[in-house]
Amino acid sequence: MNAMPATGWSGVTSAPPVPAGRPLLNATGVTVEYKVRSRGGGHKRTVSAVDHVDLAVTQGQTLGLVGESGCGKTTIGRALIGRVPLSAGRLEFDGRDVTHAGRREWRELHREIQLIFQNPYASMNPRMRVRDIIGEPLRVHGIARGDVLRKQVDELLDMVRLPRRAGDRYPHAFSGGQRQRVVIARALALKPRFVVADEPVSALDVSIQAQIIGLMQDLQRDLGISYLFIAHNLAVVKHIAHRVAVMYLGHVVELGDKDSLYRQPLHPYTQALLSAAPVPDPTVKRPERIILSGDPPSAIAPPSGCRFHTRCPVAIERCATETPPLVELLPGHQAACWVAQAKVSSAKGGATA
Repeated sequence: MNAMPATGWSGVTSAPPVPAGRPLLNATGVTVEYKVRSRGGGHKRTVSAVDHVDLAVTQGQTLGLVGESGCGKTTIGRALIGRVPLSAGRLEFDGRDVTHAGRREWRELHREIQLIFQNPYASMNPRMRVRDIIGEPLRVHGIARGDVLRKQVDELLDMVRLPRRAGDRYPHAFSGGQRQRVVIARALALKPRFVVADEPVSALDVSIQAQIIGLMQDLQRDLGISYLFIAHNLAVVKHIAHRVAVMYLGHVVELGDKDSLYRQPLHPYTQALLSAAPVPDPTVKRPERIILSGDPPSAIAPPSGCRFHTRCPVAIERCATETPPLVELLPGHQAACWVAQAKVSSAKGGATA
C-alpha cells in the first residue's frame, strides 16, 4: 500500500525529500545578459550581469552569496526562481530541468520556490491587512478560503512569532523587524522547499538582524527549507550559511564550506573582504587590513583575464590575459585565482617532498 503524502500547515502536499548529498537546486553555466544603450543614445551593448556561474544548494542547507553591490548577486537570485530569463546555462530543481520552463510551469514551481525581499517596507501593499498579505499566496493558488484560510494564516503568524491579533493590522503599524516576519510568513505560506533571501536583514538594526537570522535558522531546522542567502555582510553570512560563494563582477571567485573559507580564504578578493569585516571581540587578533585600489570596473567593459586583476595586490602577468577557472584547491573549497593555484600546488609539492 502506498504511503500517504505528508501535508503541512497550509494543507499543501509535500514532495518527498531529496536524497542526502544530491542538490535540490543545481545551476550550471548560468549566464544573464542585458542590452543597454550607450549614453549618446547610439547602438545597444551587451552587459553580462552573471557570467557562467555554477551553484548548487543542498536540501536543508544554506548557501551564502556575498560580494559588493552590483556584482550580480540579486540577478542570479532572481534567475534561480524564474524572475529573470537565462541567456545561457542550465537550471535544475529536484533533478528536473527547468531551464526553459514557461510561465505556467513556473507558477506551479513557485509553490516550492519562494523569495524573501530585501526591503520589508516596500514589499507589502500598505492598503492590505497583514492577514490578507500572508494569505494571498493561498488564495492565488486556490488552496484555502474562508475559515480554513484564517486558520492557516494564524498558524503562520505563530510560526514567525507574531501574535494572531497582528493579522488584523496594517503594515504601517509594525516595526521593520515585525514587517520582515510578515514577509517571511508570506513566503512560507505555500510550504516551499527552496527560498531565495535577498539581503533580508540589511535594512534592519543589528539586534533585530540577530532575531531574524535566529528565526530563519529555526524554520530551516523544523521544516527542512533550503536557502540561498544573499548578503554583503560577511559576519551575517557566517552565522547562517553552511557553504559560501563569493562573487565579483558577475563571476564566482571562491566557493567552499563556511569553516574552510573563513579560516583559510584563498582568493585575494575574499581575503580583502574578510580583512575589512569588524571583529567584536577585542582579544581576537584581526587580520591585517587589505586596502583595494580603485573602483570595481564597469560590467559593460570588464577587464580581460581575471576581472579582479585591476585591483588585486598580488596579480601576475597571466592574470591580465587568462581567465582562471574555478577549481578545487582544498577539500570542498574552490577558487578562481592563478596565484592561489600556484601557492597551493607549491605547498602540496613541498609536503610531498
